This record gives sequence, structure tokens and C-alpha cells, in this order.
Amino acid sequence: IELEVERNPERIDERLGDRFVLKRDASLDDGVEIVTHALSLFQHKRIWPPVLKVLQRLKCRVHHRTGLHVHVGIEDSQNFKKILEFILHNKTIIKKICGRGENDFVIWDNGNDHYAVLNQRVDGHVEFRAPAATLDVTEFLGRVELAQALVKFGADCKNWKEFVGKVRRVKG
Repeated sequence: IELEVERNPERIDERLGDRFVLKRDASLDDGVEIVTHALSLFQHKRIWPPVLKVLQRLKCRVHHRTGLHVHVGIEDSQNFKKILEFILHNKTIIKKICGRGENDFVIWDNGNDHYAVLNQRVDGHVEFRAPAATLDVTEFLGRVELAQALVKFGADCKNWKEFVGKVRRVKG
């Protein structure tokens, strides 16, 4: 996961220690991208809530230029195009869930651009760039779960209703 936030990078580094990598990002005025190593969804659910509270206490800010980029392993790279088509076909609802406006630093097409909604990486994962950054735990984890579900089920679903049904069956 990569979470972009504005505010006092040195203080963030002091508080988060070596569990995360902090990277400068040219799209931010006074902020950083907080990056995790590859982790499971379970591990993300465990480590991010306290981190988000720290960021709130430090008065970090998120806005239309900050994003939440979720990297998810993809078992069959042949499914990338199908997943992307599913995302683009359902972009209105996905934008709403992800907190994105019409032109918030995400390209919603099937182009091969760094800012594309979904990027295929050479190391067996995809980067889902649709979510806006948030410091709200429920929104944050919901957006991470959405990315995981889109990669897991998106290639096989014909419509949003079928997608939601598959997610509900798994979540029980």
C-alpha cells in the first residue's frame, strides 16, 4: 500500500519508525507517500488503524491530489484486461466508493499510463490507483478490501450485482 499525506514528513518518520518506507512525491507540496512492504489483507487490517490515528494526531491532511494506491497480487496476468474492463464498466460506483471526483489524478481508461486506474506490474501484481487518500479507518480498509475483491472476482463477473454477490458469499 502507498498512502499519500501532506504535513511534516520528519514528524511522520519519527512516529512510524522503520515499519514503513517514506518517499517524497513530486505531486505533494509538503508531504510523503507512506509505503508498506508486501503484506496480506489481514496484516494490513492490523497495522493501519493505529497508523491512521497517529497521522490524525499529527494533523496530516489528505485532499484531491493525495491517493491510496493498493498493490494486489494477480494469479493470472491474462485476467488483467478483464479486471480493467470490469472496473471501467462500473466506474461510477467505484468512484463513489473510492471518494474520487471526475478528474482527481486518476485516468479512467485502458491506456498505459502511470496514472491509470489499474497498472499491471512486472512482478506479478497490479496497482489499483482509484482510491482517494483517507485517514478514516473504515473508509481506508473498505477501499483496500475493494481493491482485493476487484482483482479476485472482477475478471469473472458480468455486472456489479454478481460481483457484490461473490464478495458477500466469501465474507459470509
